[in-house]
Amino acid sequence: MTAENPGAAGPARQSTALPAPVVVVPTRNRADLAEGAIASVLEWRTAPVRILVSDNSTIPEERERLAGYCAAARDDRLLYVRPPEPMPMPPHWQWALERALELEASHYIYLTDRMLFKPGGLAELLDIGARCPEAVVAYNHDMVDDYADPVRLHLHQWSGRLLEVASADLLDLCSRSIFGNYIPRMLNCMVPRVVLERIAARFSTVFDSIAPDFCFAFRFAATNESFVYYDRSILTHRALDRSNGAAYSRGVESADSTNFGAELGQVHRHSATPVPELRSITNAILQEYCQVAAEVGRFPAVDRDLYLEAIAREVPQLQNPELRAWMEKALIRAGWRPPTKEGPIAVARHFGRRVARRAGPRIFGAAMSAPLWSLVARSKLPVPAPGVCSFPSAAEALDFAERYPRRPVPEPVELRPLLESPGTRPASPSDNGHV
Repeated sequence: MTAENPGAAGPARQSTALPAPVVVVPTRNRADLAEGAIASVLEWRTAPVRILVSDNSTIPEERERLAGYCAAARDDRLLYVRPPEPMPMPPHWQWALERALELEASHYIYLTDRMLFKPGGLAELLDIGARCPEAVVAYNHDMVDDYADPVRLHLHQWSGRLLEVASADLLDLCSRSIFGNYIPRMLNCMVPRVVLERIAARFSTVFDSIAPDFCFAFRFAATNESFVYYDRSILTHRALDRSNGAAYSRGVESADSTNFGAELGQVHRHSATPVPELRSITNAILQEYCQVAAEVGRFPAVDRDLYLEAIAREVPQLQNPELRAWMEKALIRAGWRPPTKEGPIAVARHFGRRVARRAGPRIFGAAMSAPLWSLVARSKLPVPAPGVCSFPSAAEALDFAERYPRRPVPEPVELRPLLESPGTRPASPSDNGHV
């Protein structure tokens, strides 16, 4: 339906006691991707949800295509809106949220145009939300790297545990530059209306700054004591070739990232961080952390040594050799030293080792080819280890991500920082926190 004809609120609730949440799909010049995100919600035809698509496109053909897709869906759960004029990402997310809040739902979910709910994923989320109606529920996701050739699918370990995580512990981890998919960033969680109202009352808006997702995360942590984390991937993250963050981490420019940078104008991306000149995702995250910290005045101080070490681990991803060399020198100027003796050769060796470590089994497991993974899939045998598997196309990788029968492991690698934090505990007393 269109904004001029809102229609009915959607079908009656069936499998859950949670009132129909609103799924917000913010998008810009990615009609093809947005269609996939919308379809991943509409495919569950009995889903007690409403979908608000906020089209921030600047290209007329993209607007027309997405508006036509939404109209052709003929689904009363779907609402298509446009801001009065194109906006930068943070104010657009805020504008879309304000339109969503007009729908008077109890819970809200952001699904970016580069994300897809896995089959059954939304049903799992709504079931957990019904059991934890007052909590923000965050969740994990897998990733299709279609920037790589061949396409690579990153599969995360999962335990299926439902954990309550203290915001104080989350802030402590972030102050030590330890980040994970468990950070509630609005695009990976379901949020009660009352939480959004609490954030807005403290900060005037829910989203702001440069990275609205991490801005939300730290504003949430400043105003709420805890959240629930569901340790399972119910989303697949894709289209890294269209990602602003992925382009930034590689030190390259894409049409999307160029447009994003142009809208920033003279705004310095990392002005609040310990070393603003360093170009890295860690600095982008800590920009939001430090900015909220300056407003509330009670976040843990950033550990400078761990901060520089985290940025050093990102340098091998930079594809521009001049930028990579400049970053190495900038890190040393900032006080970073490799764990071996100093000097250009030692630095080069250090960064070389970092490449090997990041590609190794400590994080994702061994890389495997599509035929071998397909053989595993056909065997129907669940495999506990995660992995990086390669495919000829993004479509094949997505299909495999939806079907791959992995079994849970007790303590996934990424979950360990949370499990070692003093405030983490099972969110449900039944079955030791497993769901």
